Amino acid sequence: MKTKLFSLQLILAAFLCVTSCSKDDDGEPIPATLDKTSISLYVDETSTFTYSGENCNWSSDNTLVATVENGIVTAKHVGTTTIHANNLSCIVSVKPKYTMYDEPYMNWGASIAEVKKKMSGYTLASEKDDMLVYLGKGKVNAYLYRFDNNALQQSAMQITLLNSINLTDFLLERYWPVDLSENGGSLNAYMGSVDLKTYVLCNVGTDGVLVMYVDSKSLKTSSNTELKAKLREKAIVE
Repeated sequence: MKTKLFSLQLILAAFLCVTSCSKDDDGEPIPATLDKTSISLYVDETSTFTYSGENCNWSSDNTLVATVENGIVTAKHVGTTTIHANNLSCIVSVKPKYTMYDEPYMNWGASIAEVKKKMSGYTLASEKDDMLVYLGKGKVNAYLYRFDNNALQQSAMQITLLNSINLTDFLLERYWPVDLSENGGSLNAYMGSVDLKTYVLCNVGTDGVLVMYVDSKSLKTSSNTELKAKLREKAIVE
């Protein structure tokens, strides 16, 4: 009698364990959960995600913005991406630590009139059929805009060496490095945006730093052959 009672208790315990661990009160499987649906991080910060299910496949829509490995998300560059845990997801927004420079307008294809409206708070120093130059503010000395058939294709900002102390950190938070070279006493750094729409040439000379932003679609006809060659060398341009 005691043996039968003991066996019955084991069966009952096993049944309770199975039903409580894998099903809810209605007998349906309990769905897996992800502990975050949105999160904001600074560049280089990390955050650990918790997935309640098993055999999770982690992935990021844009690894230039943030990567994920075994639930640990690492912020790489300023931007927004989505982290996936199997069929669940979390939006990750990456913020900059450095905000001391106001970059030029980069709505590629914008007309001269649109750029003028955007720069209405700045002093127009020079104007040609295909170029606008504005006096800068704060740490930026000047802004330059180049057009092709009234469509914006290049922007630039000029900064003195004295004001460029944090410029490298500022740019590396927003753009990923492609190459670095020295030419005639000046240093050229080549970078790309996380959405691949903008490529950046940073030229450091004795009289200051010129940061030039180029519409990636215009590189095939751009006169900036040095930048185009570097990007092609890195297999960025198809």
